[in-house]
Amino acid sequence: MEEVFKAMRDIHPHKAPGRDGLPGLFYRQYWPTIGTEVTKVCLGILNDGIQEQSAFVGDRLIQDNAIIGFESLRCMKTKRFGNGRKMALKLDMSKAYDRVEWNFLRTMMRGLGYEEQWIEKIMRCVESVAFSVLINGEQIGNFQPTRGLRQGDSLSPYLFLLCLEDDSFVFLDAKENECDTMKNILQQYSRLSGQQVNLEKSEVSMGKRISSTMGQDLANRLVSNHAKYLGLPSFVGRRKQEVFELITNLHSLATNFWWGDTKDHKKLHWSTWDKLCRPKEEGGLGFRSLTEFNQALLAKQGWRLIHNPQTLLTLVLKNSYYPNTSFMKAGCPTRASCVWKGICWGRKILKEGARWRVGNGREINVWEDKWLPRPHGATLSQFPDLPPKTKLHKFITWEGNLNMGEITKHFHKDDIPWIQGIPIDLYMEDTLIWPFTPNGQYIVKSGYRVGREMNLNPTRCSDMAAI
Repeated sequence: MEEVFKAMRDIHPHKAPGRDGLPGLFYRQYWPTIGTEVTKVCLGILNDGIQEQSAFVGDRLIQDNAIIGFESLRCMKTKRFGNGRKMALKLDMSKAYDRVEWNFLRTMMRGLGYEEQWIEKIMRCVESVAFSVLINGEQIGNFQPTRGLRQGDSLSPYLFLLCLEDDSFVFLDAKENECDTMKNILQQYSRLSGQQVNLEKSEVSMGKRISSTMGQDLANRLVSNHAKYLGLPSFVGRRKQEVFELITNLHSLATNFWWGDTKDHKKLHWSTWDKLCRPKEEGGLGFRSLTEFNQALLAKQGWRLIHNPQTLLTLVLKNSYYPNTSFMKAGCPTRASCVWKGICWGRKILKEGARWRVGNGREINVWEDKWLPRPHGATLSQFPDLPPKTKLHKFITWEGNLNMGEITKHFHKDDIPWIQGIPIDLYMEDTLIWPFTPNGQYIVKSGYRVGREMNLNPTRCSDMAAI
C-alpha cells in the first residue's frame, strides 16, 4: 500500500501517465476516495500480470532468451544460488506440417484466448482441404485428411507456430522422478499434437554437484545424447576466443577481396585494415571494423539493461552481478560469464558517450558523472572542494531552484554559465541519455563511431563535436 502511494506521489502533478490518463494532481486530490481501488489494481498487475515470455513481446529482443539460458546453465555449473543439483534439457523437435492434429490446434487457439468465431473461421480454412492423385495423367479420388497443415499455404506457418516451441530449454531437478515425469509430458505432448521430439538431437547437461555416473543414468532416461562442451552443453555456443578469431578471419577475407588477392596470386596490400576503416575525411575508406561494431552491439544490450529495469533479462543479470548498485557502476568479476564480460566491454562506449539529463539531481555525482550540457567536455573543469560522491541535489533548493550561492562558492567560473542553463524538475528522475540522437536513445551507428574514436583517438573522444 505504501509503495503504491509513494509511486503515485512521484507522478508530476501536471503530467498524465499516457494519453488517456489523468494527471498526478487528480490522484493526490482524490486518493482518500480512490486509493484502495487503485492499489488493488496495481498489486493485481504486479502479482498476477508479469509477463515471463521473452520473445515476441514489445521492447524485448529474441537474444534475451539465449542470454538467460546461458546464465542459467552457468549457475548450474558454478553451483550459484543452489542450482548445482539442477539439470538442463534442450529439446530438438522434428517439425512436420502433415502431423499437426486439428483438435490440438483448436485447443491451443482457445487456450490463447482467441474468439470462438475466429477459431471456427480458421478451422474451416484448415479442414476444407481435399486431395486427389494422378494415375496415368488422370485425376483419381477425393481424399479428406483428418490432420495436417497444407504446405505452401500462407496461413500454415503461423498456425504451426501455435503448436510447436522450437529449441526449448527445460530446467528441472536432477531426480529420477523428475526425469520420468518430463518424459511422460513429452510423450503426451507428442500424442496430442502429432509432433515428435527428436531424442537423438536433444541434449542434456548436469549441474556441478551431480556425479558423472548419476548424470549419465538420468540422461539415459530422457535423451540419447549426454553432450558436454567445455563443461557446458554444445548448444551454449563458442568460446570468446573463437569469436575473436572469427572476426579476424572475416577482416582478412575482406582485405584480400579489396586488394584482389586470390588463392594462387597474392597482391601487395597498400594499407592496413585499420587505416581502411578510418572515415573518409581522415584518409580512410569508411570500412566497418567488426571489432568495434561488435562492441557497439554489446553496448546496445547494456543500454537496454539501464532503461528496461523490469524485463526478465535485466532482473536475471542484476541479481547475478550487480544486486546492490547500478549497471554503470557494476563490477566485472574474473569468473563472470563471457556474456557479462562482453556487455561490460560494450559499456565502455556508454561511459564515454552517454550524458545525464538533470531532473531532481538525486542520481548524479557532481565529481564523476557527465552532466554539463557542454559539447566539449561534459565533466567539471576542475574538482570542487566537496566530498566524493556528492549528489547534485545538494545544490538544489526545496523550491526547485539552483542554489547559486553554493554553486559560485564551489564550482569553477567556466562551468557556472553551463550550470545556470540547466532546467530543474523536482518531479523527474535524472536520466542517462545518448546525446548523438534526437530522442536521446542509443543507436549502434553512433555507438560504433564513439567506439572507433575511443580506440583510435582516446585523447579527443570526449569531444562530441569531433565525433
